[in-house]
Amino acid sequence: MMTLYNATMIGLLVSLLLQAQAKPPLPKDSSTLVKVADAAKVPSLAFDSDGNPYVAFSQAGNIMVCASADGGMTFSAPVMALNCKGMDPAVPNRGPHIAVDNARKVYVSAPLAGDIVFTVSADKGKTFGRMFPVTDSKTGEQAAHGAAAGPGDLHLAWLSTREGKPPALIYGRFGPDGKKPGKAVTISPYPCEQCPPAVWVDGRGNPAVAWRETAHDEKSKMHRQIWVAYSTDGGRSFGAAAQLNGVDSGLEACPQEPPVLAGSADGKTVAAAWMDRRDLERDANIYWAFGAPGKFARDTDPHDDRRYIQRRPTLAVEPDGTVWCAWEDGRLSSQRVFFTNSKDPKNVPLGDAKEGGMAAPSLAAIGAKVGVAYQSGETVGFRLLK
Repeated sequence: MMTLYNATMIGLLVSLLLQAQAKPPLPKDSSTLVKVADAAKVPSLAFDSDGNPYVAFSQAGNIMVCASADGGMTFSAPVMALNCKGMDPAVPNRGPHIAVDNARKVYVSAPLAGDIVFTVSADKGKTFGRMFPVTDSKTGEQAAHGAAAGPGDLHLAWLSTREGKPPALIYGRFGPDGKKPGKAVTISPYPCEQCPPAVWVDGRGNPAVAWRETAHDEKSKMHRQIWVAYSTDGGRSFGAAAQLNGVDSGLEACPQEPPVLAGSADGKTVAAAWMDRRDLERDANIYWAFGAPGKFARDTDPHDDRRYIQRRPTLAVEPDGTVWCAWEDGRLSSQRVFFTNSKDPKNVPLGDAKEGGMAAPSLAAIGAKVGVAYQSGETVGFRLLK
């Protein structure tokens, strides 16, 4: 028979065990929400050299841009960058990309009718010029792509999945006049058939491309791994690719979710992040790896609670090499965006619960500034995290 003493001791032990397992309260986000646009989805964020942010997004089936002239305190009314005739689907892995070069030319790229196009603004996002084709019209090229600005041009990578031919990962560089100064380069003959690649360019115009490979290695059974390749000659050629995930991805099919790349302007720190399902439960979690080009440290997880689904990471790197990561996280009652950085590893939920569900974060950094654009319900918002 259980005595009162025994019952009390058991209750005390259970209480102590629960306290030991309980996590401390989540830290609060001190940033201020700035509304960018209503009825908008899948934002992409970039800063110019003056510290002013630009946000591209899908709205009413077209690709729009809002620019800030005061460092992100306010944004202009939406300006149409790419007229998709109301047909843009506004899905995360097919969203627009925005980038700004050293001359403050603003580049916006997006899929259009199965091909990829881009446009350029020479007046800080007030107006945009004609659409330039990246892929050949009506070739059936896959619309999944990544983009980043070089010192005075646009660097893109995309999936070529032409009918009757094996898929390939292609890279090309384009001037603000739409011309391609060199030949397109095939980086990998085995890209994942739906996951877009990622592109980053250092301050000297040398690009890096990251991608998820398809299930082609029957010998090792290692499928859907994350790879990166670097160029040291402005994109004319790329060195041998390196695998970034140290543990098998646990993916047998395409997850339709891309890796991301970011780096410091001096090229000394590069970071990659991605989603995989390596744990025993095959839950979606995110991982990152960073360091000098070709000398990444072993991949780890930036989040501190694996019990919930985390996916769609985004990255930014400060000039001192501090790496920031944000992602969609399911640990609270509604999906939120969380963020962290390599100097301060605590996970911080963005904003507060009043905003409702959050999705599709996009980080960017310039100088001492770090900002994030994200989808909050049917609104695109912006916050300065630092």
